[in-house]
Amino acid sequence: MKLRFSLLGLIGLTSLAAFACAALARPDAGWLSVIVSLTALVATLQLLRALLLPGESRAAACGWLLFACVYVALFAGPWLSANVAPALLPAKGIAYAQASWHPAQHQPEVVGWSADYSFLKLEQVTINANSGALTLVPVLASGNAIPVPTASSVGGLFVLTGHWLFAWIAGWLGAVLAVHLQRRAAAGARLA
Repeated sequence: MKLRFSLLGLIGLTSLAAFACAALARPDAGWLSVIVSLTALVATLQLLRALLLPGESRAAACGWLLFACVYVALFAGPWLSANVAPALLPAKGIAYAQASWHPAQHQPEVVGWSADYSFLKLEQVTINANSGALTLVPVLASGNAIPVPTASSVGGLFVLTGHWLFAWIAGWLGAVLAVHLQRRAAAGARLA
């Protein structure tokens, strides 16, 4: 399999790498919002490509959608985020990266949702780099402390940003794999 890149593709890849580095170097709600919005936009474009284009383009779009959406479900799904996501290799890598890059980072303004859909304001976020677990101690808007189980779907901005960026990586790996499988299927059909 030959790897061929266009100049536009290389510029896009370099821009995405720079964008990811900037978002992880100074994680905040603005960067997270941009990344989530761009992911939703790209997923919509990939859905259109999967529906309207033929051949390898359709395979790439389907592969991107499948891998990216499965990864998002693993780290953001209600049951999966607490039981599966902490065991994933990217979750451990993100926890290790945060412990290395931002060891004393305190993020009191991270907002999430509680089970009754009231806002949570996180007062303490600790990450165990060995297990990749994220422990949260939130406070309801009224000021009552409530315990939250270990989860990676609600947490520090660095962790959420890292997971959304890994969804992009998973999507592109899925696209490459799908195109490779499409080419193998086409070559097998020509031989038969």
